[in-house]
This record gives sequence, C-alpha cells and structure tokens, in this order.
Amino acid sequence: MIEKTLINKLKKIKGSILGIGIESIDVLKTIDKSKKITYCDLLLSETLDEEDGKGRLKRVKFKKLKKYYKYSSINTTIACFDKIPYKRSFIKNSVYITKDNIYLYSTLENEYLDTYVNRYTRYNITYQKIKQKEETIYILDLQNKTKLGIKYIFYYIYDLLFDIANYISDFLID
Repeated sequence: MIEKTLINKLKKIKGSILGIGIESIDVLKTIDKSKKITYCDLLLSETLDEEDGKGRLKRVKFKKLKKYYKYSSINTTIACFDKIPYKRSFIKNSVYITKDNIYLYSTLENEYLDTYVNRYTRYNITYQKIKQKEETIYILDLQNKTKLGIKYIFYYIYDLLFDIANYISDFLID
C-alpha cells in the first residue's frame, strides 16, 4: 500500500519535513525515529502520544504557511491531498517553501488530483506517479523549479475560474 511506499521513501530523506494531513501512525513513528530528519512540522495531522514518540513533532497553522517559512526552508513536504483545505494556494506556497521534493498522495480515488499535479508543471517541476489500487502518490522533484513572479496571480485567477466552472458543471449534471 501507499503507507509502505511512504515509509521506504522516508527512511532515505534528510533534513527538514513538513507533514500535512498525515494520519498513519506508522509514518509518523518513522519520521520521529529517523536520525537523518532534523525537524518535522505537522499540519492537520495525527499526533503521537508522549510515550510513543520523542516529542520532536510540532504543529503550525495552515493559513500562516508562507509567513512562517522562508523561501526553500523545508527540504521535503509530505501532504495528503484529501486533507488540504486551500488547494489552489497550496500549490504556490508549497513550491515557495520546499527545496527538494513534495510527496503528494491520496488514499481515495480523486479525479482532481491529476489536474492539480499538472498545475505544478508551470514551475518547471517534474513528477513521478505511483498508483496502487485506488491509492496514488506523486513525487514532485523541485530541483529545477523556477519562480513565476507576477504570473502566479494570473494562474491563480485562471485556476479559480476553472474550478468554479467544474463545480457548476458537476452540480448541473447531478
């Protein structure tokens, strides 16, 4: 399953991690036990009990993501697509704060995940897709990322209009 794939990838990760919506206790224990990971911040995630973990994991607010972190200050971001509340702004914010990789996964069959991952290609990002049954994980490589500057505002508005059109069409069809 996706959980095993994430655990195998986490064993190789070095530096800092931002975890968003991680519910698997095994994944959190792997992060907590890894000596290569310097620190980990969690958003919208489960917490380890004091007796289970060392207490290196802490929480920050999702709305203050770009204010809290500097440019490329996080090595790796791991996010559950199903738990992200502000998906359009998450794209630009995650590219801004992450230096190496973004692991974006979904445990449910989600039709919009491919659309959101394709929006990352605007930043000159390559990705790898791993699909197992209805679970999917995207590994986004940010080594060659580019800044969009003022263009991101136009892309943000375009994405907003595209999403509104999708919601209206879904509403009319149902």
